[in-house]
Amino acid sequence: MLMSQSLRVNLGVSLIAGALAPLALAPTNFWPLALLSVALLWYNLNHTNTAKRALLSGFVYGHILAADNRRILLMQVNPI
Repeated sequence: MLMSQSLRVNLGVSLIAGALAPLALAPTNFWPLALLSVALLWYNLNHTNTAKRALLSGFVYGHILAADNRRILLMQVNPI
């Protein structure tokens, strides 16, 4: 599947925004990252060309956010 440059940028921004959000939680507690994450997602969704791209960007954001939250939760429950 070939992706256009703008789709790669949209998905990359969604991936970064989703990865920043869990850093605002328990181990690091750097709360401004939560605001930055939501702001990046909002900017990204407002600058997509189609609803399909916006849906894909939101899916990537949510998937990365959930995966990072699971990792942090497992680290807290089973510390090494």
